Amino acid sequence: MLKLLTDLSVRFFSFIVMGFLFSHMVSIQSNATHDGGSSWGSKGPCPDNCTCQMMDYPNYRSIFNKTVVCNGVQFINNIFPENIPLDVEIMDLSHCHLARLSLRLVLKNLRFLDISFNDLKVMDRHIHKLTALRQLVMRNNSLSYLQNGAFSGMLYLERLDLSYNQLYSIEPHTFGGLNYLKKLNLEGNRLHFLSSQWFASMPSLGWLFLSNNLIGRLQANVFEMLSGLFTMKLDGNRISSIESGSFNGLLHLRILYLTDNLLQTIPTQELDNLPLLQYLYFDRNPILRIPTFAFHSMNLTMLTMSYMPRLKVIEKQSFLNLEHLVTLQLHDNSEFVYIDQNTFVNCSRLKNLYLHNNRLKSVSSILKDSLPSLKTLHLYNNELECDCNAMWMKQENMKEKSNPAYRSVVFGDSLLKCGSPPNRKGSLLRDLPISALNFTCAPVIIPLFKINYNLSIGEELHLECYAMGLPSPKITWRLPNRTILDEENVKTGRYEIRSNSTLILRYLYESDTGVYSCQAQSSAGFDLKSTSVTVNNKPVRISAEYVAGNFITISWNGTQNQWSMTGYQIHYKPLGRSSAKFQIIPLDRRIRQFRYTFTNLSPLTTYMFCIVYVFETELYTVHCTNITTNQENHSSTGIIGIDSKMILGVVTSVFMLLIFGCCVLAIRRVGKKKDYLEPMYSKDTESLIDVIPLESMYQGQTTPAACSSRTSLIQSQD
Repeated sequence: MLKLLTDLSVRFFSFIVMGFLFSHMVSIQSNATHDGGSSWGSKGPCPDNCTCQMMDYPNYRSIFNKTVVCNGVQFINNIFPENIPLDVEIMDLSHCHLARLSLRLVLKNLRFLDISFNDLKVMDRHIHKLTALRQLVMRNNSLSYLQNGAFSGMLYLERLDLSYNQLYSIEPHTFGGLNYLKKLNLEGNRLHFLSSQWFASMPSLGWLFLSNNLIGRLQANVFEMLSGLFTMKLDGNRISSIESGSFNGLLHLRILYLTDNLLQTIPTQELDNLPLLQYLYFDRNPILRIPTFAFHSMNLTMLTMSYMPRLKVIEKQSFLNLEHLVTLQLHDNSEFVYIDQNTFVNCSRLKNLYLHNNRLKSVSSILKDSLPSLKTLHLYNNELECDCNAMWMKQENMKEKSNPAYRSVVFGDSLLKCGSPPNRKGSLLRDLPISALNFTCAPVIIPLFKINYNLSIGEELHLECYAMGLPSPKITWRLPNRTILDEENVKTGRYEIRSNSTLILRYLYESDTGVYSCQAQSSAGFDLKSTSVTVNNKPVRISAEYVAGNFITISWNGTQNQWSMTGYQIHYKPLGRSSAKFQIIPLDRRIRQFRYTFTNLSPLTTYMFCIVYVFETELYTVHCTNITTNQENHSSTGIIGIDSKMILGVVTSVFMLLIFGCCVLAIRRVGKKKDYLEPMYSKDTESLIDVIPLESMYQGQTTPAACSSRTSLIQSQD
């Protein structure tokens, strides 16, 4: 009894305490409501047109914080205001057209700062002084560059949002010191590559968003320091290559987005390095096929591979030992025509399979039976073959009609339409009588090759086809020479057959031209589809450019369009010599080389020149021509052979002309000098001097002595 009373007393006391705390909280909230928030900020500084009060901020997890909200306020000169309460905890300066921050205030208590949707072009050098900051939102600004140590003082920062700026350059140690950062958002920038140094000091990072950048490839070990990463978004980039080891270190990654990139193959090996991956988004990649063992022994729960414009085929055992897979989305793939009946092996938990809005002609009952947990199968808006291949779907529909308790795995039977045969095209499957379908039917081939091919010698021919029908048909290949090939009788060499569905013919010759056929046969009938293949010689021709007695220059054309292949060689030898062997000149395909000069040749000798196409170990002669050298010291039109005596004569003549010119020049200079020294010595002047009395020139007068003879003569005449 005493124990019971004690229990009641304790409970009553606890109830009173809880009631007191509740009433206190209500009182605080009531004050905040009636007083326009609280008295905080009403007496202290607060920027004009802003709200400063105690309040709950929707983007921050704690309640009743000292909050400054200036959303949409236009500040003077678009500069960060200075009359901010120094003890502010949350500050919203979004949509304020801020051009720069100029943080001179010491805001030691600031935990949340939103400066998104502004005009910031550079990081403020004082922003690292916000040492108490937990969340920084800078999305939708104009930042293009981040320098080392930009956030070095924010030791406790947990969330950093730099999305939808114009970032194209981030220095290696920009994020140094962010040991507690949990979420980093770099979406919507102009990043072309990733650096492992960016993530070197982020042991706590759990969410990394890199969507909608310009990333082209993932380097090995780029994420190796992010062992705690939980979610990574790489969708909307230009990733065409994922190097081996790119996902090393991501031991706890559970969600990965690779949607909307340029991947042409499944990165199976790299995905194997993600032991805990559960959700993989792989939509909108230009993948042609999902090959055997593409996804095997993984921890996936959901996989989506939809909206892939080039996907055509899913091969057998593509999904192997995916024991945790529950949902698989493979819808809206406009070229997807075939899924193998043995695609799923040991996928015992798969419940939801979405195959709608494709071009599938059939889904085998064997595939459906291999999925014991299947609950929902979407097959509507396909091009179904309404014959025995659709019998099991019709039976599902009838069973659901006759037994209300039975739920068919085929969803939306009212949308299941026939694509063939022609007399049933457009009809609803449910409207067809079961007798029209039968339990056996002749094979129907699904060709994945074109009607015709034009190829060049040395290339490869790939032909692929599939067949459906009951019983299951066997596929063989018929060659132009009527030879029948399958996996059992194909010999090693140029031919290869994979799973009877793919024929590969390597190192094509011109003689391989003809009609190739895929044929399917069973006890119920026969079907055949063919293609015409033309193998052309390469459009390369050799011609002579210069011919001399000891050298020949040849050129060739037509290789420009073929230069991406292995390459070409020039083979040459003299004719008429039984022991002569071809000499080989390899052409460097890194240089666009279209001519070559052969030296040390013999005069009046005919040489054979051949351009040879090289494909791996095979050689194909493309074109040959014969060219004969001239007599010694003579060349073909366009080059003049010059004799050494002629050269000596020309040089001597030029030398003599130079000597003659120098002599003429010297004589002219001597003549000019003489005329200057004796300008008046002529017959007239001599007679005039003779009649001038000499004594008149010496009369003791003070006539200046510095007179020329010409001056004296003039004076005498005066």
